Amino acid sequence: MISFTQFLFPDGRKKIITIDRPQEIQDKYDDLASQGFRFEIENNRGEIWATCQRSEDETVDVIGVNDATVPVLIDKLISNAWEIYILKEIK
Repeated sequence: MISFTQFLFPDGRKKIITIDRPQEIQDKYDDLASQGFRFEIENNRGEIWATCQRSEDETVDVIGVNDATVPVLIDKLISNAWEIYILKEIK
């Protein structure tokens, strides 16, 4: 399970949400989480903004519509962050 902290509008309350993704994405998520990255998501009037961040300088964001494409958006976020921050350490 991939976990995100969701910030709820209008007051910014936090809620933990999860999503099941293929094992390849789960493995990348696990690598990132073990390196201290956190995952956050906001849903504002039908727009999704998902973030993978370890510091101000180490951030990957994706923005999309809150519809059936959200799982693809999450896969893109995790894969991009993994390629930028984990894969470069492996090479």
